[in-house]
Amino acid sequence: MTADESKPAAGSGARPEADFQLHRWLVYFASGSEWSSVGEFVAPDESTAVERARGLFGEASAYRAEKIPWDCAPFHRPRG
Repeated sequence: MTADESKPAAGSGARPEADFQLHRWLVYFASGSEWSSVGEFVAPDESTAVERARGLFGEASAYRAEKIPWDCAPFHRPRG
């Protein structure tokens, strides 16, 4: 294989890394019938965000995540 064969063809426009996008996710855990937000996670998809949260906080009875826009300010956390 020559050096030219290892390079993508000029003008092909193929950039597989361009398809990879990260998103902000607000992850919730269920305990019985109540849902609690456990934090914001950056991940490519909802299931990865939930897996990251499970790695930090452990298991719950159910999980969900909602996408947060990048230009959204962080959620307010009242101080006790």
